[in-house]
Amino acid sequence: MLWFGQELAQASSMELVRRLAYTVRGFLEVDPDLYGGDTRTRSFIRVDAGQSHCFNTRCPGFVLVRSDVPLDVVYEQTSKYGGPIYGIQLYIKRDLANGNWWLLVGDDFTPVGFWPKKIFSDLANPASYVEWGGMVYSPPGTPTPEMGSGHFLQQNPKYDAYFRNIQVFNDFGQNVDEFNTETFNDIGVYGVADKKNAQNFGHLVLYGGPSR
Repeated sequence: MLWFGQELAQASSMELVRRLAYTVRGFLEVDPDLYGGDTRTRSFIRVDAGQSHCFNTRCPGFVLVRSDVPLDVVYEQTSKYGGPIYGIQLYIKRDLANGNWWLLVGDDFTPVGFWPKKIFSDLANPASYVEWGGMVYSPPGTPTPEMGSGHFLQQNPKYDAYFRNIQVFNDFGQNVDEFNTETFNDIGVYGVADKKNAQNFGHLVLYGGPSR
């Protein structure tokens, strides 16, 4: 479940896979700068390679395979503080046969597209690091924007932005121990909680906070 308000820039990365200098991530964001002042919630992907960064298909690499599941799609229904709650399932999975990295959504694992193995030097191999969490951005000298619900963390899925049923698979397609995790807060103004076995939610991560 992902919360979004109208702030300078906010993104919730359902999964992020990294190996050395390469990172791929998605899936929801609010970014008025990228979309000409539009503060609606949209899907996104991003690739970081060293000092280079690219959103969606604005640079070559990602191969879109479904025209009915586009990137940049607007999500009109977003969660409200205290309910109702809306969510989306996301998977970033390495194809064991050819090494391509696939983006899948929904409980039926609908393929959106893939990053070909050939465009990476490091992610051609299994990822070495996985993250879930929120990110925000504001220009220097301006207040930091809201993250998640925009409220102080309550450690309650009814009020906080969260990721649930977190799973990690190894290079053999086996579900491995994703409980060996730690929390971090880069600038210390937002909250984060990691619950390993939350009832009905599996491995649960909650996060967010108000503007500062």
